[in-house]
Amino acid sequence: MIGGFGCPCAKCQGTGTIHMQLRSKLCAFERLLGVEIVVTMGYRCPTIFNAVGLGDSELRHVTATDEGEGCALAVDFFPRNPTYNMDRVSGDGKKWGTRRFDFIELVRPHFDHVRIVTDPEDHNKWSIHGEIEEAREL
Repeated sequence: MIGGFGCPCAKCQGTGTIHMQLRSKLCAFERLLGVEIVVTMGYRCPTIFNAVGLGDSELRHVTATDEGEGCALAVDFFPRNPTYNMDRVSGDGKKWGTRRFDFIELVRPHFDHVRIVTDPEDHNKWSIHGEIEEAREL
């Protein structure tokens, strides 16, 4: 598993992470599906939420201490594997590849809320946004 788990802002300098419950789910997906999971968004501090325009609905997924260290209850990720070739979609994004829908249906039961997030500039760039409602001890 690779990617940005911590907050990338200058104040946080990479502190914070995703909750261990999310991390264990992503590790299980890697092993069961034979793909490498790439995390595109993990923990973000409240300052960066405002800077990039993420709403209050996203901010509720974050817990933070006074020292700035935090833990996210949501994560954006996608599978990467040369043999797991994602279908490309048309320029207008209307013809979705079936593999991204297959992947979301495989991971859906493991999250409380899940959706596909696409780049508005390129519909071939996508990730899964998975959320858990509350952290449970493993």
